[in-house]
Amino acid sequence: MSLPKYPAELVAGSTLLETIVEFEQQLLSPTIRNNPDQLSLLLHKNFGEIGASGRTYNREQILRLLVAEDSGGSAGQVHDPVGTQLSTNLVLLRWSTFGHRASHRTSLWFHDQGRWQMLFHQGTLSATATDKERDTTNAQVENTGDEISVRKLRVSDADAVFEAFTSDAEMHRQGEASTPANARKRP
Repeated sequence: MSLPKYPAELVAGSTLLETIVEFEQQLLSPTIRNNPDQLSLLLHKNFGEIGASGRTYNREQILRLLVAEDSGGSAGQVHDPVGTQLSTNLVLLRWSTFGHRASHRTSLWFHDQGRWQMLFHQGTLSATATDKERDTTNAQVENTGDEISVRKLRVSDADAVFEAFTSDAEMHRQGEASTPANARKRP
């Protein structure tokens, strides 16, 4: 009997790749992100994350952050997914998001007790975004045709503000945003 050879690239359109991408897409949906019961089904009990700021989060922290998040009602999209099956019950998925907070992402999906759950996630802000993508990633800039104007911060910018303030120790001089709740407060 021949054993399967791992790692194995998942072919575009394969059932396994499509299944994992669909779960990723669900995690980008505001309906799922704001529902702790649905999130609990998708995130493994040993889930961990390294955010774009370099901060680490455990499952409970991510559940709290996502449930409290104001996403503005729009879901992100999984772009250019590449899947690698590492074993019969482990899949690595690499993909990108564009627009607000363009990033490259990596997640590890584990199949246990009859279902796939995310075991690990990492997001890294994209250094290769086009100028147009960078303009839409910058939460304080609006492009209004031929003009670019600076707008006031919105509550939906809180996650980006919090991440910016926690990314550098010197940011404390700019104001108080040391917690997600403080980042949501208006000056």
